[in-house]
This record gives sequence, structure tokens and C-alpha cells, in this order.
Amino acid sequence: MRPIEHRVPGGDPVPLYHLPPLEGGGVVHGFSTRLGGVSRPPWDSLDLGTSTGDDPGDVARNRERLLAALGLAGRPLATVRQVHGSRVVRVGAGGLPVAAAEVVEADALWTTEAGLAVAVRVADCVPVLLHAPEVGAVAAVHAGWRGTALSVVVETVHAWARELGADPARIRAGIGPAIGAARYEVGPEVVAALERSQPPEERGWRYADSPHGRARVDLGEANAALLRSLGVPGDSIGRVPACTFDEPALFYSHRRTGGVTGRQAAVIALAP
Repeated sequence: MRPIEHRVPGGDPVPLYHLPPLEGGGVVHGFSTRLGGVSRPPWDSLDLGTSTGDDPGDVARNRERLLAALGLAGRPLATVRQVHGSRVVRVGAGGLPVAAAEVVEADALWTTEAGLAVAVRVADCVPVLLHAPEVGAVAAVHAGWRGTALSVVVETVHAWARELGADPARIRAGIGPAIGAARYEVGPEVVAALERSQPPEERGWRYADSPHGRARVDLGEANAALLRSLGVPGDSIGRVPACTFDEPALFYSHRRTGGVTGRQAAVIALAP
């Protein structure tokens, strides 16, 4: 699976991944790569992070290019201050203003406002995009191992059920590029934390140990398992089968570079 190139004036095409469960239905979405922006090394080129050390002006231009690639030029883009937790916030109509959300500590955000894009930024962690068609809501979720263990994606679905009456069986989901299990070695405390949150019948997230005995886990599959446990149908969950660690020409990776790197984004909006 390869990303689709979107032509944007004034620069290279912006490649974005799109997943079938989220296509159509009045939704615009995409998972970015590191290509198509204006940032200079080591953040080259579509860095969307606000705390990477990159030039803020370049990051702002990259955000504009991303929105243009999605057909949302001039529209607002809402993000939060990600902290590897499980807090979920609503933005736009009925929730926080976009500017206020920027400084709120949370790891998932959602909206029912058409034309308002919500996004999370990642560089190995799992980005999850959600759409609840019958209640007109979209969400972006950031799930590292801590957020996965804290079931942040579950908290997001619960927020929809509580506030909108959303039925999990009608939710559609997309899981974007993240570090793959073959590259993600973790300690016993991570495995224990994930085991406490995962459905007992689901063990597809536990990968074979590394040659030197370290545990390896598939965080993308762990989040898919959480969604299935809520009643989201398996065929309504799409996934980009790409490892951020293994493709340096296409993705930023915090673990591969020791932390000096940019950020991809996962973006979704109700079509304006």
C-alpha cells in the first residue's frame, strides 16, 4: 500500500494514505508522510510537530499544505498538547474553541462541526481516526503504549456513546502508520500494562520475542483489538501496513533517530 500524491501549489506533491472504511460518507481524512513540505534537515520536509525544534514558520506552512492536500485550504485545524494519557476533549461546536484546545493536555479530540479538521501528531506512536456516521462525529486519537494501556481509543468511543448516543457497531476506524512489532522491543512493565487493558481473548498484539529475549508488541493491533471489544466490526477497521522505523525516506521515527525528528499527522474532518 502506497500513499496517494496530492498536488498542492508552490511545492512538491503531498502524499497521503487513505483507508477504505473512512472514505465517502461525507468525511475527509489522511495520514501524512514526511514528504511534501518545506522544513529543512533534520526535519525535512513535512514536519507537523510544534515541539520538535523546527522553525515554527515552516511548520505553519506545512500545516497549510496538508490542509490544501485534503481540500480544506483555509479551514481550521485543531490539535491538543499530547501527553500519553487517556483524556478526550471535544472541539468546535459544543466544545472548546480551536485556539483553546492547542494548549489542553489530552490525547484524543473529536468534533461534530463540519469543515473543522482534528489531528494528532506521531513519530512511531499509533494514530487512530474514527467516524460515527449516524451521529455526525469524527475523532483523532494518539496512542503510544501508555495511551493504549489506558485505553484512550475506548475512552473516545465512550465519550461518543455518552454525549451523542453513538452505536459502536456503526463506527468506522482507520489505524495509520506506526512502528511495527518487529522493531518495537519493550520491557515487562509494558507487556503487563497492555495485558491489563487488552481483551483476554485477544493476543494478536503480542509478537514473538526478539532474538535476545526482549518482548515485542504490535500497538496497532492492540488498538484494533480494543475497538473490536467495543463492538466495532472488524471489517470497519482499516490499517496502513507500514512501519515508521523501517522506511526512513517516508516516515519520521522517534526511536530510529533517538528523538531528533519531525512528526507525521493523522487528520479527519466532516466535509464542509
